Amino acid sequence: MLRVFNAVLQQLNNLVVVVGSDGEVAYVGPSAERMLGFKTGELLGDKWWTKTCHNIADAGQRKTEVNYILQQIAAGKPILAPVEHKINTSSGDARWFSWNLSAGPDGSLVQIGYDITERKLKEQEILLKNKELTNRNKEIFESLEYARNIQQAILPSAEKLKGGFSDVFTFYQPKDVVSGDFYWAYEAPSKSPLLGKTSNSMSGSFPNGEGRDGAGISYVAVVDCTGHGVPGALMTIMANAMLKDIVIKRKISEPKDVLSALDEELQQIINGQGKSVKASDGMDIAFVKYDKSVGQITFAGAFRPIVLVSDGVLTEYRGSRYPIGFYHNVVKQFEQITIAVKPNDQVYIFSDGYADQFGGEEGKKFNKKNLKDLLLSVNDMEPEVQRSFLEYSLLNWRQKEPQTDDVLVVGFKV
Repeated sequence: MLRVFNAVLQQLNNLVVVVGSDGEVAYVGPSAERMLGFKTGELLGDKWWTKTCHNIADAGQRKTEVNYILQQIAAGKPILAPVEHKINTSSGDARWFSWNLSAGPDGSLVQIGYDITERKLKEQEILLKNKELTNRNKEIFESLEYARNIQQAILPSAEKLKGGFSDVFTFYQPKDVVSGDFYWAYEAPSKSPLLGKTSNSMSGSFPNGEGRDGAGISYVAVVDCTGHGVPGALMTIMANAMLKDIVIKRKISEPKDVLSALDEELQQIINGQGKSVKASDGMDIAFVKYDKSVGQITFAGAFRPIVLVSDGVLTEYRGSRYPIGFYHNVVKQFEQITIAVKPNDQVYIFSDGYADQFGGEEGKKFNKKNLKDLLLSVNDMEPEVQRSFLEYSLLNWRQKEPQTDDVLVVGFKV
């Protein structure tokens, strides 16, 4: 009968190890020879620890654990849940076993081990891949953070924006770490008729269209590039460089001509890159030229409008129905409009992200009408209060909806 019992144990795909109350291994099932390569006699007594453990420290820790369990058994306390250990084979390889523990006769401990090596290897592989993914994600995020710093560096400072207008605010909220929206500004110095030198003076006023000595011309633009995230951000860097070249270096000053030059340059880049740049790559833009000497705004837009609030009345001036880029076979004629303004008139230019945000009780878009109503309601507030109110209103509209697109609103008083 014993021979039959041993034959059954030999075929089982598990190990049976009995540890006596003295902490010495009293029995090792015959399957150990097939599974570990050791004869059962080689593993009795203290040899189980020295042969199957990785090192002396590991053996000592395992013996300490077993002695603690034996004390629990002697005290009539319940045994701990199954444990997992790595076991060395006679060839020096390691295999993982999960051990079910139970109390045996005379205070002994019966351990039944199930080979879980394949599962542990898969777990370790998953852990390794997760670690690699975590490291990659960390590198990507750090790169995006650095890219955001670069993108932030190309945006005009608050001082630069305020240099051209009496009150300015920007509500700039990218959908991702980096944005496909950006704003651009430049104040062209002018010569003082008294000194014959360049001046950036912003003093004085212009009631009834009267000019001011030393006043210059300010340019401000809001640009919405194709997409958001990294592709959109790359377009913003390129668009910023093109605007600087067109307005500052080439001294093209009329808004419609600036848009035409911007479109031409982008078309050349797209056509020059062949299939590496999509024909749909482009941007929408609202471009404003403000002549402080005569109180006059000249505006040209590519699918973006300008909104003017004067004496409590809101007027929207729409841009041309052409984007910058796209439609490379279409002859585009960008139009511009000249608007007479007076001190304290409020002007807004913006991308489409705010109006296109989903939310509300029915999950619909905020839409441009609601945006214009909102701008009309806040236009007489201080700039920072306007920005804060726009931010609050958008969050209140969104609720749990994710942000749909990059958001950018620039407002200024003349």
